This record gives sequence, structure tokens and C-alpha cells, in this order.
Amino acid sequence: MYPDNIFKSYYYEDINAPGEMVDNNGNPVICEGQQYTEMRYGRIAYFFVHRIRLHQGDNTDYFDHTFAFVNWYAKSSDIASIAAQRSHGLMECCNHFRRMTLKCILPVHRIFSPIAVAPNGRDKLVVIPLPRKTTG
Repeated sequence: MYPDNIFKSYYYEDINAPGEMVDNNGNPVICEGQQYTEMRYGRIAYFFVHRIRLHQGDNTDYFDHTFAFVNWYAKSSDIASIAAQRSHGLMECCNHFRRMTLKCILPVHRIFSPIAVAPNGRDKLVVIPLPRKTTG
């Protein structure tokens, strides 16, 4: 396990979900869809498994899905400091967490990589990306 279970993750939000839509006249229209991507940094509070049981005739199948409950760090608004740190591959965030919402729960395959954090003043943290685990 990584130190203190601190990770970064990509967050995807469908702005216009793809699929078949209907225009004002009731005619079918295909929507391309767009996604907004944001890199978020947070601390994993715990992991949990959701098990689904599906019955099909006499067969019963079980599927397990593993999720993480993550406390996301709040974004920093110090633009000058953020720009200087990005040039060195670092990021800055606040040392408090965002409000808890449904976005705090994510599938573990959406965890991008571990990070290290260090204090940077009274209310800021420096985020240091760590290499993803390599196999070999």
C-alpha cells in the first residue's frame, strides 16, 4: 500500500451525454457528446466491495466491484504560486477537503497514481506526483 493512501485521480463529467436524442419536432438526432476532465488529488478513507447477484434461469452469477471513498483536497486559488510549481511538475492545493458528495466514491480503476504531499505555508499543500507502479 502507498503511504497514507494518498492518490490522484481523473474525474470525468459528461457535459452532453452521447446517444440518441429527440429534437423539438420529435425527430431523432444523434448527439456526439463531450467530456470534461479534471485531475483531482485526495486521501483514500477506505475501500469497499459491492457484490451484484444476477439470476438467469437456474444460474446465479456474482460480480464484485471495488470502490474507494476519497476525501478530495480543495483547489488552491493562488495562481502565481500554482504556475511556478507546475513548471517543476508540482501542484498546490488547500490543506482542507472539499465537501463530501457522491463524487467521493469512485471505482478503484479510476485511481491514476499515488502522490506525496508536503506543507507549503499555513493553509496550502504541495502535491508531488509519484511514479505509477511498474511491473517486471
